[in-house]
Amino acid sequence: MNSRQVIQSTITEKSTPIVVYCASGARSASAKNNLIKLGYDNVSNGGAVASLALKLQKQIYRG
Repeated sequence: MNSRQVIQSTITEKSTPIVVYCASGARSASAKNNLIKLGYDNVSNGGAVASLALKLQKQIYRG
């Protein structure tokens, strides 16, 4: 199963809130655009994970 199929089978409701993020913010912008192309309409780009953690005032744990 490719990543699009995994997303579509996991998140079946197109209006589900989705926040994408990555290390620098560049790939999350691409991911947001791809999700919108798939019909998801409530997608936000969180940008870089460190910036997102600061905005949310949450600590990030690597795993």
